[in-house]
Amino acid sequence: MKTTKITVENFFEAMYAKKGWEELVTEEVLFEGPFTPLMKGKESFMQITNQFLGNMYKAKVRNMIVQDDTACVLASYQLGHPDMAILDLDACEIIKVKDGKVDSMEIYFDSQKLASFMSKMQK
Repeated sequence: MKTTKITVENFFEAMYAKKGWEELVTEEVLFEGPFTPLMKGKESFMQITNQFLGNMYKAKVRNMIVQDDTACVLASYQLGHPDMAILDLDACEIIKVKDGKVDSMEIYFDSQKLASFMSKMQK
């Protein structure tokens, strides 16, 4: 059985590559973020994650703390498009793992910074 650390590392690696991350998520996965009320289920999680990945230019895990089945990940993202505008955004992601798959994710970031950037991109 994979450890929490390996599961989370594999998930982020696949997510950043935009390939195969869906296989690393449980069917009952929970997701909550600044713009998203608590969502349940793989289909909803895939939809919101794909929307995010469509705006992600670069990403990296800066730090990870793991305890039992929970990981706290500090990640840095560049969102937008290099030919237009790029937003540097740090996020804290709390992930719970069950049976070698991501079972829940809570994400925290500066939502005002992202909202301001998105409104400028839409103009």
